[in-house]
Amino acid sequence: DGDTISSSKVNPSSGDASSMFVNILADLGPACTTNISTLRDTLNEVSVAVSGGVRGINEPAVARLIVFFAEKATTRRNTNDEMSSPLVGAFLPSRENGASDTNEWDLSVVSQVLATDYNHLNWASVSRH
Repeated sequence: DGDTISSSKVNPSSGDASSMFVNILADLGPACTTNISTLRDTLNEVSVAVSGGVRGINEPAVARLIVFFAEKATTRRNTNDEMSSPLVGAFLPSRENGASDTNEWDLSVVSQVLATDYNHLNWASVSRH
């Protein structure tokens, strides 16, 4: 089904949901940060998939996201990122397949989404995770 994530990584009973969250983002690649709307849609879909149907991201997941994207900022492009745009296009059916051929993570999009959409979280708790 192209409307949802179907991966063995998405099994809430198989491990830490925040780890699964970043694993899925890594699989999707940089195209999920093409713009604010794409990242929001991706985060919403992934949060539902890893939580068993509950939409939203908690403090441990945001902490993992920050570490994940910080690592992306310090590494060069991975050859697997070439599939990023088609994967995101298939994952988010409202997006055109291959609409963007970006091979770089757009960290300004990430920071805008985290600052705007998750400002209600307990950031002291995020920092402890």
